Amino acid sequence: MRTYEDRPTTNASIRTARLVDVKRIVELWKLLMEVHQKRDRHFTRSPTGPSIFAKFVADQLEKPDSLVLVAEESGTIVAYCLAVTETHSPVFAKPRHAEIIDLSVSVAHRQRGIGERLVREVEHWFSQRGIDRIEAKVAVRNEVSTQFWRKIGYEPYTERMFREL
Repeated sequence: MRTYEDRPTTNASIRTARLVDVKRIVELWKLLMEVHQKRDRHFTRSPTGPSIFAKFVADQLEKPDSLVLVAEESGTIVAYCLAVTETHSPVFAKPRHAEIIDLSVSVAHRQRGIGERLVREVEHWFSQRGIDRIEAKVAVRNEVSTQFWRKIGYEPYTERMFREL
């Protein structure tokens, strides 16, 4: 386990999520969505959003090309990371890639290296399956998130634009 001299240490263990973990993952997702919504109203959850997301997570647990990890400390899930295998257009030489859809660390457990440990485990898991590109969806208006991803070596390659009508 990597240690960080400038951060509080953590005893969090990283493991593959189980169906019993979905409820806590959804709670962490709701907190993540609230952070995003404060910066961009597009992230406003629908009333059925949590139940739809719970089903989505449960479905990913069954797929051999998806990975849902949790970080657990003292019996409590304090973070999760959800990644899936995606395919770009076949015009690309390597269309298959992994995509990190979500990464959420509880506020009380941030700045301890848990998020980076989760991402590195995702990278390792997909690398073992022959996938050598990982993309992450990052909300550009979330400065904490964009700083985190840049700090661990991720960089933007496109920007998705929108316009409200």
